[in-house]
This record gives sequence, structure tokens and C-alpha cells, in this order.
Amino acid sequence: MPSAPPAPARQPVKQPPAADRVYAHVKQGVLERRYEGGTLLTEGELADAVGVSRTPVREALLRLEVEGLIRLYPKKGALVLPVSAQEIADVVETRQLVEEHAARKAVPASPRLIARLEELLAQQKEQAAAGDLAAAAVTDRCFHAEIVRSGGNEILSRLYDQLRDRQ
Repeated sequence: MPSAPPAPARQPVKQPPAADRVYAHVKQGVLERRYEGGTLLTEGELADAVGVSRTPVREALLRLEVEGLIRLYPKKGALVLPVSAQEIADVVETRQLVEEHAARKAVPASPRLIARLEELLAQQKEQAAAGDLAAAAVTDRCFHAEIVRSGGNEILSRLYDQLRDRQ
């Protein structure tokens, strides 16, 4: 009786590039307020926290500075920028403009979009009923982003994501 062929070798899961991991770590830390406005982050601390060298940290910090989340100070580090009350009001007003435009553009909505929005609403209701308000907020963000993305305007979608991050 012939023996079974050997099982295929498992491919290791590829990690995102180091700079992307640092970017995600810092951005998530800022958004979740682990890094409050006014906090000074150093390349060395971030490199240790993520387990990478300083070069990808520099690359990630440059991206975050472009997004307005931090300000770089050579030889000192990166300052997490605080969000003012005026900036919050400006973000909310701009989000409203983007969302209204996207909603008008989405009508009439495709059956695929309607199904996805219904799915997200049901998920959000379950999360809220279970008391998981953090998950419900993430789902709410996905709901609104789905409407904006349905318009097919990549620039508007990126702007919307940045607005949500700042909020």
C-alpha cells in the first residue's frame, strides 16, 4: 500500500514591514489615548516597544507628522499634538460635509451596500446591548466609512479616515 504524500509545509505568516508596525502602534496609542497630547515619544522607546531598529521608527514618525498627529523635534523626539476644542468642532463640521455628500452620492444604494450596512447595524446593536461600547464605536466608524467608500472617491475616503482619526 503506497504511503500518503507528505503534508505541505506551512508557510510562516508574513508580518507587515517594520515601519508599518511602528506606525500602527503609535497611531493606535494616540487614538486610544495611551499617548496623550503633550507626550514626548523617543525613537529608542518606540523601537524597544515594537522590537525594531530606529530606522523604521523614523519612517513611521514622518508619516504620523504628515497626518498631524505628532510634531518632530530633531534630537529630542516626537511630541503628540493635543487636540483643541476648535479642532474638534472643525473636524465634526468637515465630517458632516463629507458624510452628507457621500450619502447623496450613495442613493440609490446598491443591494450590496444595503446588505453591508444592515449587517453593520445589526452588529452594532448586538455590541451595544452587550455593553461593549468600544466595539460598537468601531462598528459605527465602519458603517459611516462604508458609505463614504461607496462613492468610489479615494481622496475623499482617505480624508474621511484622517478626520475620524483626529476626532
